[in-house]
Amino acid sequence: MREQHAVTFVFNSSQEAVAFLDSIGRVVGLKKIVGELKGNKVKIYIKARGDEREKILREIKILYAQSKSSLVTYRKRRYKISTILKLASLKISIPVSSLIDLLRIKNCDIELMGDQIETSCDIEFIRKEAERLSEKYNEVVFLNATTSLKRLLAVISAFLDTDPRETFEELLKKGLIVTSNDRFTLKDNYQLSLRKALDLLGDKRKSFVT
Repeated sequence: MREQHAVTFVFNSSQEAVAFLDSIGRVVGLKKIVGELKGNKVKIYIKARGDEREKILREIKILYAQSKSSLVTYRKRRYKISTILKLASLKISIPVSSLIDLLRIKNCDIELMGDQIETSCDIEFIRKEAERLSEKYNEVVFLNATTSLKRLLAVISAFLDTDPRETFEELLKKGLIVTSNDRFTLKDNYQLSLRKALDLLGDKRKSFVT
């Protein structure tokens, strides 16, 4: 029988403990760990040895630190982008730059720092927004349009929580979308188009790009 290494984590409530156990399963994988939940405590058995066990243990400790820091009302925290993408159930891969755009217009103070992001938003909020953005990207990926237009449609639709087709029609009517070489494209550069789109459609959600 393979040796199992156990480690216990304590939370403020059973709800926090359940959420932590779920996040471990997403990031590490259920084949490598066994979780035991007792009230506000989670005991994790790691089914590995040597370097692999130490790697899994480090990942779990990072998740624990992130889950505890997310309880602070306002404090900038750093999250590995790979951790966020593993936590999220994505329908299609998303550009990190698009996720950052979405979080910024949702009033997250966020900066990209190599393979990490530093932000005022908690990891659960970021996970949900990544999933929402992925859903919108999945709906525009086959559109006969430039990459920048698809990116804009996904971000704006995720922000407003609208159908990307509806967003496309609105921006087309308002002159932000044109055709070039038999493809739809943005009339202006991406950042300017994003600002214009928020100004034109932002009456649905009062927030602006800074």
